[in-house]
Amino acid sequence: MAVSPGEQQLRQFKVEFLRACQRKDRAALEGMIHDDFTLVDPSGNEVSKTELINDIVHNQSDFLREFNRSDRATAFHVDGNVARETASVRMSGRHARHGDISGEYVNTATYVRTPQGWRMIGNSLHRAPAGAAAPAAAAGGWSVSIVGGEIRAPGQEGRQ
Repeated sequence: MAVSPGEQQLRQFKVEFLRACQRKDRAALEGMIHDDFTLVDPSGNEVSKTELINDIVHNQSDFLREFNRSDRATAFHVDGNVARETASVRMSGRHARHGDISGEYVNTATYVRTPQGWRMIGNSLHRAPAGAAAPAAAAGGWSVSIVGGEIRAPGQEGRQ
């Protein structure tokens, strides 16, 4: 199945976003997250762009040391200048404010294409019910993960 240019750009965006998170690169994250961004966390709390970036770069946050997106459960839908991503996500590690956040989640992200490229404008993260199967996605779905501090994504091997 052919991948659209918009989906390919979003895949690259995701890899670069994870790199910026790993490096705790505030400037890069500021440019990748839209100013009107809102995250709805697993407890239903709204998290602003500033709060999210502060959480990512906090010296006690390491929740991205092991971050996995299931290749059978990541789907992108691109419609012009707007895109939606839905994924089954497994995270392990500690969050500066919430402690251990290890577990299975369902993640939905919304992106807008700006003159500067794709920007994440919305995100929701919900704990997956115990024993629930990952949401179905198109066969041959895409995956990206961080294992042992190394980003792994198709076509990105060896690039840091």
